[in-house]
Amino acid sequence: MKNKKKSYFYRNSLSIVFIILFVSALGAQAFFGWKENNENLKDLGSPELLFSAYLRSGHFFSSTFENFQS
Repeated sequence: MKNKKKSYFYRNSLSIVFIILFVSALGAQAFFGWKENNENLKDLGSPELLFSAYLRSGHFFSSTFENFQS
């Protein structure tokens, strides 16, 4: 039996897929949480947040940790 050296992507494909899924889910949560937060702010008559400001806000951290607990 020959000992073939497997490629890096072949050996780590499952980890790569899970990392891509995790980053995609976190990005989608950030985007839709930003939209939801801006809708709430608009209803209250407050100015909307930029996406970069939302990523530093308490709403983003709170919703991220709530989803992590679920």
